[in-house]
Amino acid sequence: SMIGKGWFDNKMRSLLNKQSSVFFLSDVEKCHYSLQIPSYSFPDVLNTDLMSFPEDQNEAKKKLGLQKSDFCLLFMGGISEIKGTSCILESMSLLKNSSIKLLVLGDPNAYKSQTYYDKCNNLIHVSENIIFYGVRKDIGLFYSACDILVFPSAKAHQARPVYEAGYYKKTAIISDFEETKEFAIDNYNVLTFPPNNALKLAEKVEELYDNRDLMRQLAENNADMTLKKHSIEFVGENMRTVLNSKGTFRVWVCFYTVAYNEPSLFESNRKRNAGI
Repeated sequence: SMIGKGWFDNKMRSLLNKQSSVFFLSDVEKCHYSLQIPSYSFPDVLNTDLMSFPEDQNEAKKKLGLQKSDFCLLFMGGISEIKGTSCILESMSLLKNSSIKLLVLGDPNAYKSQTYYDKCNNLIHVSENIIFYGVRKDIGLFYSACDILVFPSAKAHQARPVYEAGYYKKTAIISDFEETKEFAIDNYNVLTFPPNNALKLAEKVEELYDNRDLMRQLAENNADMTLKKHSIEFVGENMRTVLNSKGTFRVWVCFYTVAYNEPSLFESNRKRNAGI
């Protein structure tokens, strides 16, 4: 879930306080709402059984028609204002190193604003090092081929791709939001930059391009973070402990995306012997 604003925030807090227990996806959200009922935080889970096994980076690059010497950034947002497409495209225009390539996944026609699409379209032609691949199912191939995941969201947004990158032992450059800091820690497993600041994003890319030792250390730490905090085993065991101690009770799981200001609630009854 993402932290709400104003009237929605108050409405959500009132709704959640009527439940017997609430699960959040981070301690940041749990502390923000400070509910009067038992509250717990469980990180987003990665089911690695559904993810392809990491490939050799050079082999993955070859399959995508890239050169071994290419330094590849992976962006998975298509044309999306909330995911910060214009920011990463603008930053590419500031990077003068021709070996730095941007691999873009996602639907280029899923934009909501023609004005924003036109802005991105103009930026695309500024750099020859931007490659659009559209919607792909073989996402693991792109994680294997890339050097860095770039997550330049314009608003607070679930950072699941950062955890996925950890599975492939890659680091990320991500917008600096309070909601994502718990598992995306600057200079530990990722680098962060001020949201919507293309110049600072470009500087972070250049920093990792010039310092491969730092990039590898961040990647190792991100892999460790994914394994320890987002595995089914870790989250499942913590959930079982809570559920088994509570017996039968109602749980509301709240998914909230700040961009749309509307909640989607899923109600589920959990019994004492429930398996996760």
